[in-house]
Amino acid sequence: MEKPGTSAFVRLREDERDARRELIVEAAKKLFSQKSFHEIGMRDIAVSLGVSPASIYRYFRSQDDLFVELLFQDMSNIEKVIEESFELDLISLDDVAKTIIDYLLENEATFQIMCHFMIKGEINDKTLKKYNAVQDFFLTLFDSAFEKAGTPVDNRLFFHAFFASIAGVVMSFRNYKRNDPEQAKEHMYNMSSLIAQSFDLSVEKAAREIEDKDALSKKSKKNVKKKS
Repeated sequence: MEKPGTSAFVRLREDERDARRELIVEAAKKLFSQKSFHEIGMRDIAVSLGVSPASIYRYFRSQDDLFVELLFQDMSNIEKVIEESFELDLISLDDVAKTIIDYLLENEATFQIMCHFMIKGEINDKTLKKYNAVQDFFLTLFDSAFEKAGTPVDNRLFFHAFFASIAGVVMSFRNYKRNDPEQAKEHMYNMSSLIAQSFDLSVEKAAREIEDKDALSKKSKKNVKKKS
């Protein structure tokens, strides 16, 4: 039998743990606004809080665990950006591409963390599961934009290919013309427009193929009825 007050004590301990995790996350966010992603380690975060690195590891088992928590918390910001960007009923794939580029460029820490998980070979199962959940949520937010842009039946597969193409542009040319960020962004916009045009052609082709399949199916059904 549970002793009186035990559940309240457990809740208090859990609330305290959550509060400390939040302090660590906020300290990491602040550092990311001041330094490059690769310049920040668990020791730096600990120093900023005035605690030992071991204290950080009590709440986050690894640096990856902390990074994925930062991404997880950033989802509400991403959701707001996407909703504001795609308020109109009619948008183009070019609009979607530019929104992705703008978001990734304006949210350096988020982009760096995403790249970290994209290219890292070994991630523990728990962290990977959480990262995949964040990734799925992020892609799902853009699915609605793709529907507005008139993409074919399998929106998820189509958008995965599209997002990978645009993210590749940002990864490859983020530091192009480093002394002129606006020129670099314009260069990325131009490339994303070419990608959007290519995908638009794919949409039209897919739509024609679906129409042809439907027509062929109806014709086959009519022939079966005639024979019977």
